[in-house]
Amino acid sequence: MYRKIIIENKKYFIITFLFIIFFGVVLYYWTNKLYDRESKWRDETGTALMKMGKVAIESEFKNLAHHLSFLSNIPSVKRFVDSEFTSTENRIETDRILYNFAMITNEIYEVSLINTSGLELIKIVSGESGSKRSISFSELYARNDQYHIKNTINKEITNDTKKMGSSFDLNFNDNQNIPVVHLYIQLVGNKGTKIGYMVLTVIFEKILQLLPKDIFVQTADGYIVMLSSKGLAVVEKAKYQFDHPDGKIVVSKTDNIHYSTIMLSGGNKMIVGLHHSHIGLRAGLQKIILFSVLFSSVFIGFVWLISYYNISR
Repeated sequence: MYRKIIIENKKYFIITFLFIIFFGVVLYYWTNKLYDRESKWRDETGTALMKMGKVAIESEFKNLAHHLSFLSNIPSVKRFVDSEFTSTENRIETDRILYNFAMITNEIYEVSLINTSGLELIKIVSGESGSKRSISFSELYARNDQYHIKNTINKEITNDTKKMGSSFDLNFNDNQNIPVVHLYIQLVGNKGTKIGYMVLTVIFEKILQLLPKDIFVQTADGYIVMLSSKGLAVVEKAKYQFDHPDGKIVVSKTDNIHYSTIMLSGGNKMIVGLHHSHIGLRAGLQKIILFSVLFSSVFIGFVWLISYYNISR
């Protein structure tokens, strides 16, 4: 009897079966088109955010370079430099100027003035609460054994007309491991010879806080600096190699990295990148397909059951 019913109504069952297949194909095609369109939009958004981050960093370092140039050309500072750091009066005035500058710049961790031997002449440091403190002359010492000081005093800056340079220090404070960037400018005496440097030490965390969410920075040494969920700077070994100044790395079908290169003073550079994933989007579309197929299957099954019951009667 069952076989007879199926044979007599096979066209009906074939049509409904073909409808299920057609519905599945259309649903699959539609969700894939939706995924492609949405992932393309997210890629474009990621690129735009990465470029915003790049502009923000370039603007910040341009401002810091302007500050360095301005500070080094203040008359009292120039007189101190021209005296080859022997004028006590100008040293006190320069200390006051640098202290006032540090007080109004939140991202500055330290301002220092050193001679070509690495000896500190003036030093303004930040406290735990963000307060600034001028170190007395008797407490200053030679810092030529520190990485960024050696990198500064041993590097002759010839490719920058402003005589500026930069270096990264990912372990500046031994107790807190504070990642910083040092920006420095050569100080030239009235005889035209280099006699020292003015150095701004900038907290990397403060710079990252200016950027869109999920932006990271990779140094030329192959380390990534990013913000944690708590807003603190985290340093990791880089996982990817960026072979071009700008571009995109396809990590997987659902993960991409957009990146661009920033050139800093003194020939240094950093990579600004944004890692974003489409996993949530693909998972959401897969759920839509699953629930749609299940719902349509249950519906068709219910129709078949009613049809079979009516035909049997």
